[in-house]
Amino acid sequence: MSKSTKTNSSNKNSDNTVYGTVKSCDRCKEKKIRCNNAMPCNQCMSHNVTCTYNTPYRRKRYAVVQSSLEQRDSDAENKIKVLEQQLQVYKRKVHILEKNLLKHVSMVNILVKICFLLPCYF
Repeated sequence: MSKSTKTNSSNKNSDNTVYGTVKSCDRCKEKKIRCNNAMPCNQCMSHNVTCTYNTPYRRKRYAVVQSSLEQRDSDAENKIKVLEQQLQVYKRKVHILEKNLLKHVSMVNILVKICFLLPCYF
């Protein structure tokens, strides 16, 4: 869906509407009033002033959002690294516990065999 918009001097249509980046003329932007994006716009025509589109169109909000997303990505990557390190520590601990468990199981098996060989007085 295409909206009629203004750029400095390119892409003019037959009805003097310019297509490109959406922005108000300099005066409408300064006064913070609605601009119809014509050349000249209705506001400038009604006040008999020159209608210009020279003020650069800044997208600060998008830069902040992009910066915020990059920060989130960085934070997420750092959390993943920490979690991976913790996982490695837990894997080592589980391995040690498995070894100890096998030792204990072996000892229990030996004790069970001894109990069967000796008469029980319990």
